[in-house]
Amino acid sequence: MSNTFLDLDEVKAPEITLKVHGKTHVMSPMTVEGFIDNLKLAQEATGGIANDTEIAKKVIRRAFPTLEDKDLLGMELPQLHRLVEFISEVNGQKKAEQATDGVPQPAA
Repeated sequence: MSNTFLDLDEVKAPEITLKVHGKTHVMSPMTVEGFIDNLKLAQEATGGIANDTEIAKKVIRRAFPTLEDKDLLGMELPQLHRLVEFISEVNGQKKAEQATDGVPQPAA
């Protein structure tokens, strides 16, 4: 019998950075709790622009806590959409949402 050992203390998320308005922000590693919270927020999305924008703001602030509101609110909408999409891809949230749909999704 072979011994197996997994040292989770050695498993680290890659450092991911965001540059907006000339400032660089480091993404906070996603915890299981944060992942679940983001999935719950995604389920609350109604398609209404005001509600969904507030949800996006919460997800972004969780991922990039050093991003100031003035920089976040000063983004153009295409930047906001791309940032939310990027966070979902990096954190695995997009794959989890697709898996819960029960319908296989084509690879991007």
